[in-house]
Parts: sequence; C-alpha cells; structure tokens
Amino acid sequence: MDETIYPAANLHSFLFSNPFHHKSLDTDRYGSSPPLPKIPDSRVFCVDPHAKVSLTFGRLRSESLRLAQGIHERFGKPEYHSNFGSGSSAGPVVLVQLPNSAAYPLILLGFIAAGWVVSTSNPANTSFELAHFIELCEPKVIITQPGDLGEKTVQEACRVANSDAEILLADVNQDWEQTLLLSEKSNSERSWTSLLSDKEFNVPSMTVAEANSRVAMILWTSGTTGKSKGAMLTHRAIVSGVVMLRIGNPAYLSHEGLSIGATIVIQRRFDLKDYLSIVARYGITFLHVVPPVVVAISSTDLVEKPEYSLSSVLGIASAGAPLPPELVKRVRDLTGAVTKSVYGMTESGPITSFKGNTWDEIQGNSGLPIYPVEISIVPLGGLNAHNSNTSGEIVLRSPAVMLGYLKNQKATEETLRSGGLHTGDHGYLDEKGYLRITGRLKELIKYKGFQVSPTELEAVISEIPEIKDVTVSSIYSEAQATELPMAYVIPRTSDLIRIVASQARPQSEARAHSRMSFAPNDLETLAEQIKQMVENRCIYYKRLRGGVMFVCELPKSPNGKVVRSALKDLNGVFIDCYADRKVKL
Repeated sequence: MDETIYPAANLHSFLFSNPFHHKSLDTDRYGSSPPLPKIPDSRVFCVDPHAKVSLTFGRLRSESLRLAQGIHERFGKPEYHSNFGSGSSAGPVVLVQLPNSAAYPLILLGFIAAGWVVSTSNPANTSFELAHFIELCEPKVIITQPGDLGEKTVQEACRVANSDAEILLADVNQDWEQTLLLSEKSNSERSWTSLLSDKEFNVPSMTVAEANSRVAMILWTSGTTGKSKGAMLTHRAIVSGVVMLRIGNPAYLSHEGLSIGATIVIQRRFDLKDYLSIVARYGITFLHVVPPVVVAISSTDLVEKPEYSLSSVLGIASAGAPLPPELVKRVRDLTGAVTKSVYGMTESGPITSFKGNTWDEIQGNSGLPIYPVEISIVPLGGLNAHNSNTSGEIVLRSPAVMLGYLKNQKATEETLRSGGLHTGDHGYLDEKGYLRITGRLKELIKYKGFQVSPTELEAVISEIPEIKDVTVSSIYSEAQATELPMAYVIPRTSDLIRIVASQARPQSEARAHSRMSFAPNDLETLAEQIKQMVENRCIYYKRLRGGVMFVCELPKSPNGKVVRSALKDLNGVFIDCYADRKVKL
C-alpha cells in the first residue's frame, strides 16, 4: 500500500497548509484533479444561520491557534501515555458535547493543535450514556452548553462516572453579530473562550511514528454489539482519509471541506422546511444526507416554491444505509441531481467514492473503492477471498483505519484481524469492481443513519422486574427508508403469559390490530413502562419506534442464542408505543 502521499503531520497543520495547492499531493496517477488554487484567508468556511455567524479560513486558523496557546498556558504541555491500548500514544482528552455551531470546528481544531485528544458526544445523549463515555476516555475537560441538555446532563454524568473533569460552557445560541469577534475572550472562567490567548501557538512537527500512533480523535460507535465503543483515530489516519477523498472525488464534510476551500452551511437539527430554506437561501450545491432525508425531499411539495427550491443542487451523497434505486430516480426527476450512495465506517474512514454519472454506473451500488482501499469479500468463517459477484463479509485494508477500540482489546482483535478490518457487512464486488451491499452480518440496527445496538437496549429493558426475557431486532419502514428498533418481550408473570397466549396473532396480523392507546390493560401498562425506561436511559434515536411484540417464547439455538432470523415468524400481541405521536426526523 503506497503511503507516500499521506503526510506525517498534526491534523491542524495539514488542514491549514493548503495541501492540495501543492503538486506533491496532486497525485495525477491516481485520477485526481489538478492542484487547487491557494485558499484565501477571506474565504468563508462555516456558516451558522441560526446564530448569524460566519467563520473564515483565516479566522478559524488564527483563533484555533490562540485557543491552543491558551490551553498550554492553562494546563501545561501535554503528557502522552499508552494507557488506551492498541499501541496508541494519547495526550489529555477533551470531551465536546455540543450541537452543530460555528464554535464547534474552532474548539475541535484548537485542542487538536494543542496535542490533545478530542472526543465528541451527541448533545442528546442521556447522562447514563455520557457517563459511559467519561468512564472510558477519562476527559480532563468537558465542553458543553448551558442548561438541562448540556451542563446539567454533564454534571450528572460526571457524578455517575466519579469524574472531576473541568466543565467549560459554550453558549451556541448566543445571537452573535458577524461584525463582532466570535471568540472574544470571556471574563468568565467557565466559558471556553477564557482559554483564548493573545498569542498564537506554534504547532510542533510530527515524526512518522508519532503521526501513526498519536490519537487525534475518539469517535463513539456501536461496533458490532454491546455498548458504544471508542474508535481511536490517529492524526495519520484522518489525514489519509482527507487525501483519499480528494483522490476519489471531492467531498465537503468538515475536514475534507476545510482542505479544499469549501463553504459548509450547518443546521442544528434536521427540520425539512428549515433545511430546504437554507439550501435555497445560500445556493447550496452539494448535499450530504441519509436515506430518510432523501425520502422527505422526494415526498414534499415545498421544493416547488422558490424559497425552498433545490435548483442550485448539483449533487447529493447518501450514506448510512443502502438507498433504493426508485428513490434515487424520484429525486433525480424532481431536482435533476443524481443521489449517489457512498460507503464508509467510523472505524475505517471513507471506503468508496461516488464516481459515476450514468444511471447504470450508480444504480444499486455504493461506488468504487477509493485508492488505496483494498476490499476483499471473505466467505463466512473463511479466509480466502471470493471472486466477483459472490457474496461474503466485506473486509478492507486502508491507511485511514482506526488504531483500535479504546481500552477494549477483545473487540479490537475481533474487528482487526487477518490483516484487515472486518466490517460485519455482507456484500460483493461486481464484474466492474463496484461494491454492492446486500445485508449485515452484525446485529447492529441502523435508524436514519444512527447506530443502535440491540444488546444495549436489551440490557436496559431487562432491568424491568416484570420482564422474563427480551430480544431487540428491527423492522424496515418503506415510508421512512430506515430500520426501526423493535422489542420482543416475554412477560414474567403467568397471568400476562396467559393473556399473550390467548390473544396472539401472526406478526403481520398483530400489527394490523395494534393497540393504539394505553388503556388500563396490563400488557399496555408494561409496554408503556418499557417505552419510558428506554426514553429515560437512551438517546432519542434508540427508541422503540418499531413497537413491542409480547410473545410466549423466543426462538433459540441449542447454545441459548436467539435465532434472529426466526423472529418474524413469531405469534404475539403487538403494541405500537408511538401510535399517538408524530415522530419527527
């Protein structure tokens, strides 16, 4: 694998070096475009319509270096250790729990420049989920927003995790004027801006060995099973991913967008009307979405109005789950833009490109592997790669692959073995080399691009004393183009078992006769208890939107493992937990 085109550098230094302005990174032999013009400091990188703030490249570089200098002044020079395992070298950790905002990239890049490890958390995570992250990554600093969803949740998580991390606040809802300094130093020692120095930090260079082992980010993923795991990504891995996307096709996500001079317009949380308004107002040319957003776009009449027009859009990339071809066609007919499916993982960075512009090239596949990603299709339980058009597990090699899972050698060895990363996804390479995803070997559920671990939900639901056994699977919603988490539950008491046995129907029929309200019925009361337990303990996208199916028994193999493929054949009593409320994207 040719790694000469992947520089050994701190991620911050690489991103602000105008990397693709240099001929050494042009790599024509790999099919990339000519060198890009130098990015001017005045180019706008990030626009936050909600806070009325825009951030230029020059400003982002300068302010992030001021932040890095202030971090050194407050906390001293970082000390590196190998306690995270997998041959890693890690400095202090900052856990960032914020919604999308213009302050986010500044904070992230400032700590990375300072030599810290940045870990990120969805701001909707519960205190229980956040406590798990804190216990694993042991942050020295946590940055969050004021209020119940931020500071209060973090304080409770720190109490549960017995952490003394310093909590700093970022008010992302502040109505900043564009003429004001986004990062004026705050008088409050509790504000993240109190870290800003009057001087800019000089980021030290890295050796190849340091870039290969020095952890830049810890990103949380469900992996294949169980609670969330921390995927450790080194500076070299992230830099490699940026270069690979430039070679494969331009992409406009955060790091990649910064390296090529793209302007990124952010949205705090998806709302279709607001989203379309932003696209029309700013003349957005490229959209990164998940399949449910494609469904929403294809099903609304709003796009016919000028204020919600998609006429500026030239391309759409969809990730997180396969996209049905008929949905791609509907969006193309509506907007003229082709929606291309791409494939990647938290653990691996980018895997495929969205090359191809004809219908035959893109229909039903996830693109070609980006150079130098190597994909093998391995028979289940075997070591020899299959030929084209033969299905098996997708195994890959790439310079952007994670170093390993944080403090989890067992999971690391299960995923990184035989010289490759075992994705747990099932698919094949066709005769033209295009990757086609056919299913998943792992038990992971994908809800609107988010990962949901069945075993995590099972552990939460099992804490309810009235439940004897539970397994969590999913059903697929054609209307939403996503999987919906669903629980199969055996009640503990004989009285409830008798109710289930007397009212059980085949699953399709049971759904058609779903109980829609929570009347004073023991099963409905238990379903409500399950719903509330999951809502209290888990982030919103893990909710049981697929419902609860009460059954008398679960299909199990001789070794006691649930046979998930047989769940669809169960008879039972189905209760739709969210029948009376409209669930938003």
